[in-house]
Amino acid sequence: MTAGFAGQSLAQQAPVNGWYKVCSKQEDNDICNVQFQSVAGNGQVVTAVSLAEIKGKINRRVFQVTVPTGRLLPAGIKVQVDDKKEATIPYVYCFPQSCMAEVQLDDNLVALLKSGGKMTVTSSNYQNKPNPVEVTLNGFSAAYDGAPLKQDELVAKQR
Repeated sequence: MTAGFAGQSLAQQAPVNGWYKVCSKQEDNDICNVQFQSVAGNGQVVTAVSLAEIKGKINRRVFQVTVPTGRLLPAGIKVQVDDKKEATIPYVYCFPQSCMAEVQLDDNLVALLKSGGKMTVTSSNYQNKPNPVEVTLNGFSAAYDGAPLKQDELVAKQR
């Protein structure tokens, strides 16, 4: 149920390349997402990363990675920051246009992302061929520690 909050917020945003933070109130919860979206020329989200913090009636922190469909689900999504140890994140949902993997977000992961230069996100297609996507961590700390975008700033960034 709570993962839907973060996924819902991510899905409602138009494609934006780069790190940014958006916050909203949904029911009795304050939700902030620090997000990165890599978007293809046709507008399809190639990879999206979200660090969601939900506070209020529900308190939860999650790290989510969204990739297109046609993925080999048992393989999960591999995530590696710079040359650090690779971690596998299990898929939790698939929708008609994307599949999402998710783990609990903790301070160690946030610190790793803040100190890193790039994150490699690798999903495997249905033929078990890896599809690595490099995500820059440039701008992550500023987005994570900074104020969320206001609606007019978000609209301007999406143009």
